[in-house]
Amino acid sequence: MIPHKLPRFRPMAECGDWRNPNIDELDDASIAYYKERGGQSQNPLLQSRYCDFVWEYSRDHESGRLAVDAYLRLADIYYRDTYECDSLVIDCLARALQISTKLSDKGRVAECMEHHLKYLDIYSERNRSLIERLLRSLAHSKHSKQYLDFDRLNDYIEIGITECQYSVEQAVDLYD
Repeated sequence: MIPHKLPRFRPMAECGDWRNPNIDELDDASIAYYKERGGQSQNPLLQSRYCDFVWEYSRDHESGRLAVDAYLRLADIYYRDTYECDSLVIDCLARALQISTKLSDKGRVAECMEHHLKYLDIYSERNRSLIERLLRSLAHSKHSKQYLDFDRLNDYIEIGITECQYSVEQAVDLYD
């Protein structure tokens, strides 16, 4: 039995005690199956889900690295395909950075930071309301000070404050 850990992997449907899927009923064989599927999948959505689940429940570093790579590919696909997926782009970038930070994989952390900066550039033109979410994702990484040019980020922080009309407390929080 695997204890339920993350809302990211909550059941799709619930009614009373019934859940589908019921994560509490998964065992080591299920994790091994998901690990195998994640390693074989060429679909970045499926690969990110399988590998992220395995990473989260077993801390398998190979699955964690595969999940990061899949999330970064998926972010680019979501961006390219439609404007309606912008929040999914941000979710992919944030999750990739979270996992790479926990892995202490400096190469992947740097790649995630570059993706964040690329999308800060894009969303400063396309959808400024998403800048705050990208900045918060960067702020939650312990590696931000190592990899980021804060002069460049300052411009985005100013956009976030101006465009999103933050209160003084929220504005200070973006600089924090």
